[in-house]
Amino acid sequence: MIRVLPAEDMELIRGALVALLGLESDLAVVAEAASGDAAVGLALAHRTVSDPNVLMELTALNSPRLAALPVVATTGPLFSIAVTGAAVVTWVRGWRGWTGRLSYTLLVVAAVAFYEEVLPRSHWTVSLFV
Repeated sequence: MIRVLPAEDMELIRGALVALLGLESDLAVVAEAASGDAAVGLALAHRTVSDPNVLMELTALNSPRLAALPVVATTGPLFSIAVTGAAVVTWVRGWRGWTGRLSYTLLVVAAVAFYEEVLPRSHWTVSLFV
């Protein structure tokens, strides 16, 4: 059962959404809110510790943490490219010893694999230049 808490400032639309969601057998509307701030308070009140679907804490919509996401998405691939170049230089010049070079190379592989999974190469230019 998926628990839903719709938040909409227009009461007519919120009521229609709650009615439509109520028709679904695998959804349960636990509360409804007229604003985002009210939704956060209601979500905290209806959250249960034993719920396995709760994977992270709630973050307010105007949070600085969310404001940092575009920066991370843009600088992440750039970081991967810079670290890849540094790993190549490390191998060519023989810096850090064999185990250091190997661990540095594994860091590069992990970073590139992560950003390939999260942000495919076809989207990198959009992310970098928007």
